[in-house]
Amino acid sequence: MTWSYYQETKTGDYILVRDVSRKPSRGNLLDAAGPDEPGDPDSAAWDMVTEKFLREDCLRVDEQNVPKEWREALSAVVGGQ
Repeated sequence: MTWSYYQETKTGDYILVRDVSRKPSRGNLLDAAGPDEPGDPDSAAWDMVTEKFLREDCLRVDEQNVPKEWREALSAVVGGQ
């Protein structure tokens, strides 16, 4: 299972997305972890995103470029991935 970090271009928030989790029964949504409250990594929770959202509203970023507080909060949601 592969996870990738993305940064939302509008808010600057980070999300963690499981690359191979498309489920046709869910409209090909991808499993993700992201903040419930913009700008608040402590509000991170499970979410789902579309490839279109990632393509149009996010930039893929390397893990070492994600602030530690975001990495820790998102990893905690997905079980330490």
